[in-house]
Amino acid sequence: MAIELGQLQREYKVRPNLNRANLIFGCLFLIAGMLLLLYTFYITFFTEPDGIQYLFGTVGFLIALLGWLGLRIQKQETSICVQVFSEGFSYSRSGKTDQVRWDDITEATLGVVQKKLRHHRVILETFYEYRITPQSGTDIQFRLKKNAIPDIEQFSNTIRNEVTRRQLPSAIATFNEGGTIQFGKLSVSRTGINNGKETMAWSDIEELKLNKGSIKFLKKDKSSNWPDVLMGQTPNVFVFMALVNNVLKNRSEPTSG
Repeated sequence: MAIELGQLQREYKVRPNLNRANLIFGCLFLIAGMLLLLYTFYITFFTEPDGIQYLFGTVGFLIALLGWLGLRIQKQETSICVQVFSEGFSYSRSGKTDQVRWDDITEATLGVVQKKLRHHRVILETFYEYRITPQSGTDIQFRLKKNAIPDIEQFSNTIRNEVTRRQLPSAIATFNEGGTIQFGKLSVSRTGINNGKETMAWSDIEELKLNKGSIKFLKKDKSSNWPDVLMGQTPNVFVFMALVNNVLKNRSEPTSG
């Protein structure tokens, strides 16, 4: 069933040149593999085979398989389209479209995954992972490659801004009333921040910041900093950061209890 999402504001699609590159390499691999398979057929039935045809056949099959997989991935990536509207967004891939309104989102989990060379700091690829939990319906999960879609970081910023704008006021109100706000394993209360094992009192916190897909907890006592927590394991991480920064900015020393 179609959802009223308002006016279209932005559309994100895979770079055309990346699609062409995947298409060209996929076709070349498929053709090369098929030629090797045909050569294997010729050696087997029209010459005196000496066993090498099995090597040609195996290599040809693997190359053709790589070409077929490349073309399949190219077709799937070509169909990726994210549309941002005034009241929500839609994500389409391979003929399937998911839609959600901003005011229907209860949790938005955004993660950053980087593939690196083993034992090196060289980043090969960066992916943005999304898991959106609406009040109605099932979770929407998808992954977008950074270098494949222009300005895809702006889409993450849009989700952050829209979800934070709607959920931060109630989170602040709950905090001021002495309640606890849960963000996955993390929780925020007037006592401080709890990670499921221990509580970091507000008076001990120097700074919290996001860095390379993780939350860094910096205490005034540097020797006892908490381990980083992945953004992808923290629902509504931007609401969490905004709430914590609001408390740190306005504290005179919140009352414990």
